Amino acid sequence: VTGCTAAINSAARDIVLKGSKANYAMHDWWIFIAISFFGKIYCDSEPTIKYRQHGGNVVGAAKGAIDDYVRKVRRFIKGARAGVVPLSKQAQAFLDTYSSDLNPAKRRLVGLISEREKGLARSLYLFFFTPFRRQRRIDSFILRVMFLLGRY
Repeated sequence: VTGCTAAINSAARDIVLKGSKANYAMHDWWIFIAISFFGKIYCDSEPTIKYRQHGGNVVGAAKGAIDDYVRKVRRFIKGARAGVVPLSKQAQAFLDTYSSDLNPAKRRLVGLISEREKGLARSLYLFFFTPFRRQRRIDSFILRVMFLLGRY
């Protein structure tokens, strides 16, 4: 979800504002995660804006498939030095913010990748049995490899 293409209602705003002081990676990613846990995401397949790049973009669109993967590999290698917040820290911030609002099943789901739950056994479990996925199969596979290598 790109921030400039999202619309939220007042109930979603209240949920998001509860996490306004959390240590999250990007606001649009945080909003998507929060709403997907507590509300419903509706996708409109009709484009209503033209995407444009500018010099101040934090994360921009790749120029093609090869550029996309080269950029992902660079971010993976550089990790925190590239300003990338690991998934485990994002999950931990989410738990710190919303734990009391989550039912036990959702709390366990987020706990799977939280910072406090990292370790070899967890990495192996996530590689083989992860309930998490990305939009593309290749990206889901890369996510599994990140879990296996403990780079989450």
